[in-house]
Amino acid sequence: MVVDGYPEKMGGDGFTPGTQRFAWGLFIISLLLLGPHILKAFKDPEPEPPRVPFTGQAITFDVGKSVCGPEFQAKNSDLVAALHQKHWKHPNPTKDLNCARSVKITELESSKEKSVIAKVYTKCIHGCKIPDIALSDAAFKKLSKDGGTSLKVTWDFTD
Repeated sequence: MVVDGYPEKMGGDGFTPGTQRFAWGLFIISLLLLGPHILKAFKDPEPEPPRVPFTGQAITFDVGKSVCGPEFQAKNSDLVAALHQKHWKHPNPTKDLNCARSVKITELESSKEKSVIAKVYTKCIHGCKIPDIALSDAAFKKLSKDGGTSLKVTWDFTD
């Protein structure tokens, strides 16, 4: 390129000084615009609000096949639980984060609250509302003193 009758000098990288100034200008403008967003990525995450446990009914279910896949085997004598379908987020339940999560269930009907920890095993299809949880016979018996079929409980994930 010729400027004022003289050829414009090229930098060692093959760019003219005008092109270099333009590129640096774009770089600085980009930093100014994107800087706050870049800094957010490195900022400590906001603390999560405290979780409130679910309060509902515990019922029993007959332990069958797990929706979590064949590697999750259980019997009615194991401490396992089933969650309402709305707690399952992944379209393929075997990949859902709730598979094999631990839940702590505490009964609320007696003056001496009893708790049990169970592993999430499957979906509760029949008889569950959103805050309810279904338990294997073994888990339910740890909480129930009279062997009923339903029990008022609170429950939450332990992790």
